[in-house]
Amino acid sequence: MTECRVRAPKVLELADDMLDDPTVSPETRLRVMEFLINRGYGKPRQHVILNNPDGQPTQHINPVKVYIPDNRRETSGPLIDYSVEGQE
Repeated sequence: MTECRVRAPKVLELADDMLDDPTVSPETRLRVMEFLINRGYGKPRQHVILNNPDGQPTQHINPVKVYIPDNRRETSGPLIDYSVEGQE
């Protein structure tokens, strides 16, 4: 992780060069932009609706438990939101 952070300024410089280079395909430039935005601001939230085998939304009886390893990144707020459709 430390070595990656040391190289981050060069990577960002290369990304800037790619965005300004007219010979780089629009698809590649779009991927570079998407990568930078996702890394800078995080990917958009993805909502998951859990259903019982009968197709009805689950109740808060057995909530999903997710293990998130400590990667020494600072976070603010909840990492995962869970809600049952119709209940907020």
